[in-house]
Amino acid sequence: MLDEFRLPAYTGNMPKRTSLAAAPVSTPCLCTLLRRASRAVTRAYDADFRETGLRVTQYALLSLLNKSSEVRQGDLSGLTCLEETSLTRALRVLHDNKWIAIRPGEDRREKLVTITKAGKTKLEAARPAWVNAQERMKQAIPEGAWETLFSLLPGVTSAASGL
Repeated sequence: MLDEFRLPAYTGNMPKRTSLAAAPVSTPCLCTLLRRASRAVTRAYDADFRETGLRVTQYALLSLLNKSSEVRQGDLSGLTCLEETSLTRALRVLHDNKWIAIRPGEDRREKLVTITKAGKTKLEAARPAWVNAQERMKQAIPEGAWETLFSLLPGVTSAASGL
């Protein structure tokens, strides 16, 4: 075993490591900051969703479909700001689990997506995890930031989508 003998002469000279996770590196890039925040928030929500068998991204799609009737996949891509290939991969998992139904539209290239009864049941079962994740996130961020983010981020999304 390599660690059987600890040599203080060797390790004593090495600088202490600092954790990058504790203090993310500063950047002037809005894209980097938003993606970093998005990944961290997604990890936090997914931790609450672990027991449900869903990821927060899947919950969001089911939730959107639950508020709509049938939606064209292309329109769904626009509503979620997901690229077609990413959306297709996400929908495949939901379809394989019978939480959504996909049928051809009038144009054979068109696909119509709807939530199934099983999908509605799954969504309802996962709602407490979403409520918990929302509350944990609200408590974790600085006071006033929750409302500020909800007022600013839709505008950021619209502005970036229009570029």
